[in-house]
Amino acid sequence: MNKYNILVKLKNGAWVKYHKVNNLVKFCKFLDDKFLNEEKWLFCNVYDRESKRYLGSYLNGDTPTRPSGGYEL
Repeated sequence: MNKYNILVKLKNGAWVKYHKVNNLVKFCKFLDDKFLNEEKWLFCNVYDRESKRYLGSYLNGDTPTRPSGGYEL
């Protein structure tokens, strides 16, 4: 199973980092539930945990709807 490190940009200008994320669909749902109103999340950048390679990004409102089988973002 792929593990990701994710940097999240919030509406208030802050960045939040998450390590060892396994499921991008559930993680984006978590972001929607956790960051509301002034702390709304704008986008997140996804990196491979082991290689540190940038894999892509998601905008709030344009998130994955099903798990990916690999690095396709």
